[in-house]
Amino acid sequence: MICRSGLKTTWVSLFLICLVAPQAWGASYKSSLKRWTREARDYSSENLEMKVRWHATYLGADFLKARRERLASLQEWSSEERGRQEMQDQKELREHDSFFVVIYAGSSAFPEVGKDTGKWRISLESGDKQARPVQFETVSVTEVERGLYPFLDKWSRAYLLRFPKTIQEGKPFVLKMQGVPAKSELAWK
Repeated sequence: MICRSGLKTTWVSLFLICLVAPQAWGASYKSSLKRWTREARDYSSENLEMKVRWHATYLGADFLKARRERLASLQEWSSEERGRQEMQDQKELREHDSFFVVIYAGSSAFPEVGKDTGKWRISLESGDKQARPVQFETVSVTEVERGLYPFLDKWSRAYLLRFPKTIQEGKPFVLKMQGVPAKSELAWK
């Protein structure tokens, strides 16, 4: 027979394990996505039409690890596949600061948003450094991307943006969109 104080101790222990366990096991994919993704929206003051909505996920070491674990689990990767992806992620981290960006322009009045036509631009600022993307790649959206980035909808366009190494670890940085139809900033502090 278990006494009341023993039962109470057991429940308190289970509660503490539940609080500590997620930190000990590492962040889940969803919490990592939430931590490294920012969103902004800009509306027209005339008719409240959404000019632009965009999300950007910083593809840093923490997020890439969580994404790799998520993909390995979903796609049942072998140890060789995991190793190849880890090597590819490490190479990417050494060479670039990368972002997965999803853009929705709320009107057909701005068809150039989401295309690199020069009427708008994205830049990365970290400290006193500012950089433009060295690669601006359209992503063909599959069910994998839809599963990884739930904010991706059928009206949005997805891009992989690579910048020269600019971000200093532990320092804040800002991704800026300037031009038509809106000016917007996403900040990681």
